[in-house]
Amino acid sequence: MTIFRIDADALAQTAKNTTTKSLFKDLGKRIAELEPRLKKAVTKCKSLHNDITAALKSTDADSLKLLLSACEGQLEAFKQIENDLNGMQTLLDRIEKDKEYVADNLKALLPLTRGLSSEKKDCAGWIAQLEEDLRQARKSSEEKGKADAQMGKEIAFLGSQMKAYRKELESRGSFLKRAVDDALAAAKSGNRDKFSEGAKTVAENGKKFVETCKEIKTQCSFVSDRFKKSHGPEVMQLPAVKDVAAVQAEAEKASLEATQWMKKVEAAEPKPMDAKRAAKVLSLEKFENELGKLLSGPEGSIEKGLEDLANKAGQKSPSGKAMRAMLVKAKLL
Repeated sequence: MTIFRIDADALAQTAKNTTTKSLFKDLGKRIAELEPRLKKAVTKCKSLHNDITAALKSTDADSLKLLLSACEGQLEAFKQIENDLNGMQTLLDRIEKDKEYVADNLKALLPLTRGLSSEKKDCAGWIAQLEEDLRQARKSSEEKGKADAQMGKEIAFLGSQMKAYRKELESRGSFLKRAVDDALAAAKSGNRDKFSEGAKTVAENGKKFVETCKEIKTQCSFVSDRFKKSHGPEVMQLPAVKDVAAVQAEAEKASLEATQWMKKVEAAEPKPMDAKRAAKVLSLEKFENELGKLLSGPEGSIEKGLEDLANKAGQKSPSGKAMRAMLVKAKLL
């Protein structure tokens, strides 16, 4: 779009009518003033159109919002230019009323009329382009806004979901670790019944915990893929989405640890009860065999059984609780 030029002074000199002379000078002044402004506006419009076209293909809602503002400002600038061109048309219409002058200078006036008409069409074209860019940008901005709001809700839910997974890993993992420690302690003390019960607890809960870890890893993988597909690769750098990978790694670590714990319990063997030493500690040497069977039996019957053996041995006012404490102190229980 290049502004048409006229030699206003030359045209004014050929006019006999003073009004026509004045109108030409005014028209020339307006054209000279508009030319640099028009060139600048066209350059900006072309650049803005390219930027908006690129932004429509991206997920950057903030940049699109900024471009929307620039587009609205540029549209106002072109509408002002359109008003200026219409003002020039008004001047030309008044010049054309000098019919004698028009008849004598038709060849000089035709390029002026055609040039102004072309400028008005070009200006209308740029306005239409800006209005279309604005329409598409507003539509895209609204869609991106809705998408961002939806993603915000999804990220909030994702955070609560990862928190729940971590809580489940911690709760089940802690329970399993306590069961493992209890089973190994029973094996170390030689309490076969307690070890057998503990080993069963470890096997059952360990298997369930490993399955839970596997399910959490699967869910984390699914969530990551869904976010990437729905919102693009950029979202993978968001802290909440990165945390999904962290939880997935934690579940993998917990699964490996649980498997190692279970193998450790499976390989454990309760050590034989040192009935001879226990009998000596409790002064029940004559009842060594009975004491050995008692201490290898159910945990809940030990204190009552100790009192019965002490009574049988003739000890006065025996306390099963105190006798058990003596065995614990001697590291026999």
